Amino acid sequence: RVLERVRETDQDLYDRINTSGSLCVRRIRGTQSRLSSHAFGLSIDLNIDGQLDNFTDGKTQLGLTILADFFRSEGWVWGAAWGREDSMHFEVSRQKLDEWIQAGAL
Repeated sequence: RVLERVRETDQDLYDRINTSGSLCVRRIRGTQSRLSSHAFGLSIDLNIDGQLDNFTDGKTQLGLTILADFFRSEGWVWGAAWGREDSMHFEVSRQKLDEWIQAGAL
C-alpha cells in the first residue's frame, strides 16, 4: 500500500527504489539474543538508485527522507530516528500490526 501511494504520487521516485533486504532471519546487529524485525518479515530496507545508505553515518539520502513521509502516514516507523541511525530501515509499528490483526489481515 505504501509503495502504491509512492507510485501514484511520484513515479520517478518509485522507479528509483530498490530493496536492500526484507525477510532475513538474523539477530539485531551487535546483540546476541534479540532477533531483528526482519526475521519476522516486519521490516524492509530500501535504497535509491542502488546506493546503500551507510548505517550510523548520520547522513540520509534525500529519496529516503521523502519515502519516510509515505511510510509514517501508513503507520510505519523509520530507522533514521533511532539512536543508531538506520535510514534505509522501515518497520511496521506495533499499532499498525495490531490493526492488521484486528482486521483479520494477518
